[in-house]
Amino acid sequence: MTWETSQGDRYLTGCEAIVVRRTLTMMVDRLTTNVSMKKDERWDFGVQLFDELTTSQQLLVLQLVVKHLLTVTNETLELNAVNEAAVYSIFTTMGDQIDNEVDDERLGFVDEEDMFYWRSLTLAAFRECFADDEEHEVCDEDDPEAEWMTPISEKSRNIEQWRSLIEDLADQILWDRDFEMAGMFMDSDPAMAAALKQAIGVENDYYSDAAPDLAPSEFQKVLNDVRQLTHYEIDF
Repeated sequence: MTWETSQGDRYLTGCEAIVVRRTLTMMVDRLTTNVSMKKDERWDFGVQLFDELTTSQQLLVLQLVVKHLLTVTNETLELNAVNEAAVYSIFTTMGDQIDNEVDDERLGFVDEEDMFYWRSLTLAAFRECFADDEEHEVCDEDDPEAEWMTPISEKSRNIEQWRSLIEDLADQILWDRDFEMAGMFMDSDPAMAAALKQAIGVENDYYSDAAPDLAPSEFQKVLNDVRQLTHYEIDF
């Protein structure tokens, strides 16, 4: 019992855990960079609710999320908007890495041994997660239906294919994308917001639970903990 995923209470293993760990190392790298940058120059992860948090809030939420996604815990983590937005930010970052990898390949900026690094990790996780699922079939890139199917090779440069594949991987953990509607509920009349929450089936405190913050003296300790959980070996 660790995370209440759409596939049941579980923690990540195998190739799924590997690509998530590697992606989290990139996120930790960005967060440590944010410490020395001005607020308006911070890295964005492409998930509004997560991007609106302070850097220390992001790190503390990631600590909670990583612990429950990658290790065995006695209880599952509460599924609120902030926690799920943090999970989704892992997958948007994964997509960014593939985008950058494809661009670098086209421009000849990567070594041959690293040319398909992120695509290989992501495709391996997908194949492991959906090994027995006939609805998620791979295809040849020249197939006329290729845009809507999974790339058969890590050499594919079809970004739409990779984004779709990553969404499928995210769906293995997340039930939906309700966290993306946080702004609508926070700005609405309380009675209307309550009615909308009931209509879509979310808990009353799903959007209202605030992310905790860190004292400056606690940042390094939490950072080291996240590194240990993700096997991140670069010193800050």
